[in-house]
This record gives sequence, C-alpha cells and structure tokens, in this order.
Amino acid sequence: SCRSVVEGAVARLGGLDALVYCPGTSPFGPIEEIDADAWQNVFATNVIGFSLVLNAAIRELAKARGKVVAISSISIDDRPPRPKQGSYPVSKVALEALIEAWQGEHRRVGFTSIANGDTLTEFGFGESPEKLVPIVQRWAELDYMYGRMMDPADVAEQVVNAIASRETIRRIAITPRYATATPGEGDFGQKAVETVRSAGKG
Repeated sequence: SCRSVVEGAVARLGGLDALVYCPGTSPFGPIEEIDADAWQNVFATNVIGFSLVLNAAIRELAKARGKVVAISSISIDDRPPRPKQGSYPVSKVALEALIEAWQGEHRRVGFTSIANGDTLTEFGFGESPEKLVPIVQRWAELDYMYGRMMDPADVAEQVVNAIASRETIRRIAITPRYATATPGEGDFGQKAVETVRSAGKG
C-alpha cells in the first residue's frame, strides 16, 4: 500500500522531504470508444493515485517543509485536444486542479506541476505500431508535434530544479525544441513510434 511504502522510505531515509509523482497512462482511439473501465483506469493512475500517495506522505512532507512534483502534460494546452487521446488531457487537467487543491490546504509543502512535452519513454507501449503510427502522424499534420522528442533527462532536470528551488515553483512547461525540418514534414508518425520503441529497448 501507499502507506507502507512511505513508512519504509521514512525508516530508511530518516524522513521525507520530496515526492515525485510520474505515472501516466492513456488509451488511444476515438473518444466514443473509451469505455468505463478505460476511463476509470486513466483517472485511477493519472489523478486518484496522486492523492492516495499524498494521503500517506503529507504529514512527513509538512514536517520537513518539503516539495511535491507531479508530471502533467503539455497536451492540456492543445486546442482542440489531440484527436484519439481524449481521456489523457482530461485527466491531466484534473491532476493540475488536484495539485492546486492540495497546495491550498497544505501550505507548508511546495507543489509543482511539470507539463512536459513528448518524451522518449515507454508510454504507449501497450498499443500496436499499426494503431499508433497513423494517430501520431495525424498529430504531426495538425502541428501538435515538434519534429523530435525529448530525452527523459531533460524532464528530470526540471524536477531537480523544482525540488532544489528555495521558493515554490508552481508550474513548469517544457517542450522539445523544434527540429530543423518543418513540423509535420515526412512520415513523422512512423519515425516517432520507431524512435520511442528503440529507446525503450536500450
């Protein structure tokens, strides 16, 4: 349980002064095909889990005047949201609202959300390339993509910045720098999926 994990960390480390919440999941496909189980799974992972971990950790974090960093997504700023990933930005908007609620009630702790852009992780590995490639290609055609993806170390650097800051950084937004090619040029969907899967095997 969350409580036993937190208690174990406190016992080993002598306290708890920072917590990073970074799980994320998303189904891919038309929004009308997302069933109740998929919606519940997305919110359980992307939103509710954050609160359950903090239920167990907040007392120790407040004692240390610690920091909490939660990974959100730059996709919540897309207007309209990226097609065929509707539940994901909805859940991340909810997460950012939840972060604000926790900050409002626990002012001895500093809360930061990091809205990160497309990053080389195992996100989406549960889906087939045949399903993902046309979806990502469509995102590129609609100019949601940057022509390249970030390394996880780029996001981790901002996590460290938020935790190390003497003050509370409420929100960080980080995206890839644009590639030299025009976004949407070429078969970026295929290249993006292949790049992510190759990185995940390393």
